[in-house]
Amino acid sequence: MTGQRFASALAQLYDVLASQAPTLGVLVARAVAHAEAGAPDAALSQLEALTDAGSCQPCWAALARVAWLAGLPGRAAQAAETAAGLSVDPAMRSFLLCGGYKHRPTES
Repeated sequence: MTGQRFASALAQLYDVLASQAPTLGVLVARAVAHAEAGAPDAALSQLEALTDAGSCQPCWAALARVAWLAGLPGRAAQAAETAAGLSVDPAMRSFLLCGGYKHRPTES
């Protein structure tokens, strides 16, 4: 509606949520929120700390985005390939393999 992305506020919200309900989904979303808010290295550390992410497709997709934002294009591409391999959705596989994780939303 406003075109603003409130990345810092979203990261703070996920910090609070993670302190109360640290589910895998919350922790992955929290890492992406921190990366989008300008802390991709911290987000990468958050994702690397997850121990149950092996076959979690969203975890690998998140790692692709976070690694890209952290300036690690090779690692991002490798994570995207893994995420694509775990996806049952052809559109999601295409998005990941075509580099959709690199997209930077525009600010208004």
